[in-house]
Amino acid sequence: MEDKKKLSRKKKKGSKRKKNLKNNELSNKEKSPIHNIKSSQNPESFKSHSKEEEKPNEEIPAPQETKKNNFSIYFYTKKYLLLETVSLLLLTVIIYSGTLNHSFHFDDAPNIWSNHFIQISSLSLDELLKAGFESVNHHRPVANISFALNYYFHGLEEKGYHLVNIFIHLLAGIMLFYFVKTTLKLAIFKDKYQKSQFIAFFTALIWLIHPLHTQSVTYIVQRMNSMAALFYIMAMLFYVKARLNPERTKRIIFFSIAFIAGLLALGTKQNTITLPIFIILYEWYFFQNFRLKISRKKIFWIAAICLVFFTVLYFYLATFSLSGILTGYDRRDFSLIERLLTQPRVILHYISLLVVPAPSRLNLDYDFPLSYSLFSPPTTIIAILVIAGMLGLAIYTARKNRLYSFCILWFLGNLVIESSVIPLEMVYEHRTYLPSMLVILIMVLFIKQVVQNRRIVMVSLITITMLFSYWTYERNKIWQDELTLWKDVQQKSPNKARANLNLGLAYVEKNRAEEAITYLKKALYLYEQLRNEGKYVKSTGISLCLRLLGNAYLQKGEYEKAIGYLNNALKESSINAAGDVKTYHLLGQAYAKRLQAQEAVFYFSKALQLSQNFYNVPWMNKTVAEVRRFLQKANFLLEAQRKRQILLNQKNN
Repeated sequence: MEDKKKLSRKKKKGSKRKKNLKNNELSNKEKSPIHNIKSSQNPESFKSHSKEEEKPNEEIPAPQETKKNNFSIYFYTKKYLLLETVSLLLLTVIIYSGTLNHSFHFDDAPNIWSNHFIQISSLSLDELLKAGFESVNHHRPVANISFALNYYFHGLEEKGYHLVNIFIHLLAGIMLFYFVKTTLKLAIFKDKYQKSQFIAFFTALIWLIHPLHTQSVTYIVQRMNSMAALFYIMAMLFYVKARLNPERTKRIIFFSIAFIAGLLALGTKQNTITLPIFIILYEWYFFQNFRLKISRKKIFWIAAICLVFFTVLYFYLATFSLSGILTGYDRRDFSLIERLLTQPRVILHYISLLVVPAPSRLNLDYDFPLSYSLFSPPTTIIAILVIAGMLGLAIYTARKNRLYSFCILWFLGNLVIESSVIPLEMVYEHRTYLPSMLVILIMVLFIKQVVQNRRIVMVSLITITMLFSYWTYERNKIWQDELTLWKDVQQKSPNKARANLNLGLAYVEKNRAEEAITYLKKALYLYEQLRNEGKYVKSTGISLCLRLLGNAYLQKGEYEKAIGYLNNALKESSINAAGDVKTYHLLGQAYAKRLQAQEAVFYFSKALQLSQNFYNVPWMNKTVAEVRRFLQKANFLLEAQRKRQILLNQKNN
């Protein structure tokens, strides 16, 4: 009996072991994803799963957890994106808020406060079209219309113009942020930049607060430049968005926005003619993977882009025809060859300013030394080789490092229009506004790649941001008024006639005659020196210089010298220009001060007569009102002198 009991116990233990083994196998199969796929096809296994899910202590299934995680990640991403955007806005507004009351400068005169076409009284289509297409820069109608709208709402109050400029700059920075962010998420980069979300943020931030861009933001007329860049980067962004979106309706909307933004860019400034080239280049780099095979569906779109490109190119060349380009150098103090040789050095100077934009290095009006041959100065050939090397590097690394390659081509390609054959001024900082966008991206990527340690990278980028913010704030102080601006320019370009002339003008307007005379005499000497060297000198510049000297001596009470300079100003002018109205007016004042009433009446009358040819010039009404007031006083003086003379004659008789 005992043996039987032992055997039955052994059998029970064996059966328990077998059951445990079966249960372990089932649990392992449930954990295995392969088994789950197979078991889902088995109705019995489905029943067993459903029974297990009903147990209260069982964990939430994995698919439901994934949905929750996806939702939380989506929410976090949106929240983080909003925080980044707000940060960009706040820091930029803080830095530029001090510029709202800064005055008009330099080219603001012909384009804004002396441009009667933009000074509209209603929002009628006729007035807006006149503002757009009949202003001085009639090939930039979009910018002109924006100035007209500013004038309609704010008159000539500077604050309204500055607010619009800052808003445009902010929008351009946000568009750049999303463009870089979208580019870094392209499938071609796989997950290379997935853990580097800060790249797009710091690219946009450093670009927004970069001191080099104060000229494009604080200098009101350079809205032409910043607005063109805004529409340019907007067109690029929405083109990429359209290419990535699978929904047909959204693709059409995004392509339409890109097309309209491109047209607005071209209507704002002609340097955006490169936009179709860079859209095609972006497509080839990041979507076609350098393949030349094009589907039939895409041929139509490429043909359409090329048609628009060549149409606008024709329009642009009509503005700068070959004969127009060559004759344009007749009004410059440098030749076509000298410009082509000098521009590589100018481009390297731009790069140096992008890296080290200290306020002491920034200047509105450079006195940049010319290159006369490949070796005069020696830096000419070096600069040419460096630019050629950059171009070669972009081509060579196109497949291995296409992002760096595209950024280099972006920089050089967007400088082509203003840094090549067209007879423009040699150097202006605002020309870097659009090209610098992706140069900043290269800088951020370079710091990330070299440093590698994430904390040190973040500290480095924050330090650069703080330094650049301080420099931008300091540089904006220079733009406060004409005196602060031209003081800075004259210190950095002491041997440039225009810098001395404009500083002298600023001192005359402040009634600081002694200081004005010093700089005006230097400007006159520099103009005469250029003329003796056989270089082109604007007669209007010399005439203005002489008139201002006459005005300064009039303020000092040295009427004889004032009359001499004013008469020379009229001789130099040789045409009945609007400025001559002021010269006649000043001559009348000088003779009135000397109690020579007859001469005073003569010159005041000449000023009134000439002013009738310039009734559209905005400042003319104020000048005419002054002339009439002075003429009335001169007539009273003349009448009094005549009566006195009659009395003297009667006494003598």
